[in-house]
Amino acid sequence: MDNYSLEKFFNDPVKNPFSYNITLKNNNFNELFEELKKIFLTGLLYKTENKYVETDSGTSISLEKVDDNEIEKVKSYMLSIGIELVHKKYDLDDKDFYIKQLLYKIQDLKNIKIKITSDWATQHIDKVSLGVEKEQLNELNTILKQYPESNYFLNLYQPVNMKDYRIQFVRPTEKDITNIIYFQPAKITDHHYNHHYMDNFDKHVR
Repeated sequence: MDNYSLEKFFNDPVKNPFSYNITLKNNNFNELFEELKKIFLTGLLYKTENKYVETDSGTSISLEKVDDNEIEKVKSYMLSIGIELVHKKYDLDDKDFYIKQLLYKIQDLKNIKIKITSDWATQHIDKVSLGVEKEQLNELNTILKQYPESNYFLNLYQPVNMKDYRIQFVRPTEKDITNIIYFQPAKITDHHYNHHYMDNFDKHVR
């Protein structure tokens, strides 16, 4: 989708999931994420008002000003091209849970050193520092990648899977909430009665 087609796409009424058959140009996860991110942010420019800033490099969206309903609008458009936009919110309890879940898993690794910074009042972990022998590095990395949610807050490994590539932001009105957005192929089975390919026969088969 080029800029012109994106303008028409988001100005037209939203269509059912899988209405468009598009070909994304990139097989590389990072490049694919950037392409989908561009579509998403362009959609927000067309579906929001006064949520953008003008800079020397052009117009950009202020994500922290965008509300959930506006994100849902763009999510519907992305479903029409077969892409699911996943928007999750994590509060401080969630953050602490996912960090501790990881630490409990790796604490018995041989010669590992774990240092944390925590809030005395809440006992929530804020920062983590890990030290491990070279021989255990591969084992540690394998475990880390099994806990992608903890990586949202600790950034202990570079993105590997499509879900690892994310948009992350905090709203000024919700300073203790971390918003995570990532993209994945939508499943037609999740939209049995609301997709482009549905016919009368589908209504009776599931």
